Amino acid sequence: MIHGLQKLASLKITPVAMLALGAGVFVSYRSGDPAAVWVMAPLSVLVVNLLCAILVTPRFRRDAGLLMFHICLLAVVTLAAYGYLGQFRGRVEVAVGQQVEPDMITAVARGVLHDGDALHRLTFVQETFRVEYTQGLFRTRTLSRVRLAGGDERAFGDNVPLALRGYRFYTSSNKGYSALVRWAGATGGQAVGVVNFPSYPMHDWNQVSSWTAPDGSALNLALQLGDKPPQDKAWVLDSSTQRHAQLLIDIDGQRIRLREGDAVPVSDGVLTFLETRMWMGYTVYFFPMLNWLLAFSLVGVLALGWFYLRRFGVLQKRPLIGGRSAIRAGRHVDSLVR
Repeated sequence: MIHGLQKLASLKITPVAMLALGAGVFVSYRSGDPAAVWVMAPLSVLVVNLLCAILVTPRFRRDAGLLMFHICLLAVVTLAAYGYLGQFRGRVEVAVGQQVEPDMITAVARGVLHDGDALHRLTFVQETFRVEYTQGLFRTRTLSRVRLAGGDERAFGDNVPLALRGYRFYTSSNKGYSALVRWAGATGGQAVGVVNFPSYPMHDWNQVSSWTAPDGSALNLALQLGDKPPQDKAWVLDSSTQRHAQLLIDIDGQRIRLREGDAVPVSDGVLTFLETRMWMGYTVYFFPMLNWLLAFSLVGVLALGWFYLRRFGVLQKRPLIGGRSAIRAGRHVDSLVR
């Protein structure tokens, strides 16, 4: 059994597994599959290789710092593997005044161990947001405000996320204008919806979108905003600044222009353009055990530092009665304690 563990602990396996892991991460990133076997297989090999090395290498047992470093390294690799299987990455667009619903979040990557029910416990209402631009329309600072379920307000941005139940929401470069519309069916039913148009000001020239009415009618919409954003000076895109727009609808080959409050018959109902709003786009990130990963990483770095300090003579150890050791800094002890 010892001989088998020694084979599994061989250093010849380690670089091969690490190269395979790097290749697997690249392939997984390109394919968008977070549960790819080409990532988990080399990670599993590295975990077994490192565990066997800890068990059969006498030098690790003789040096506490070296042993602690490899134990922390094993924990980091194991937690990384578990986190990879439980991760979630997604994106969502939320209009001002709109509440985030689970079905609004689009998954970009989802691990096989990710708890999908956790998304149903995430909720907040979008309040205002502010995006600052320098000359030439280069985005600098973004600040978004939301209201949580308990009534508390949070402010966050690109580098400071909104943390909810382990999920982190970051503001993105995607934001723009929305049209709040109301649909009244011929049978008496009503529905209010938000139509988000392409990111602004990146696509200020192409503010077109489509919307499917409750009766199944597909409508082609365009939002006419008027003035373009200035490029020769600093500029702020502020959702609290009311901006009125016109909504253009293509019906039976004709383009109909609606101002806020106007209505138009469409198929088996009436569509009313209520008002112009803005929407903010977020990236959603979840990686379980992230705090434990950080803790084991820090302890591992400290243990490795302890090992090298002793190895290069900054800290020396001297033998004591009973096989113990003591540490003295800066000088060698020539005599034993009697």
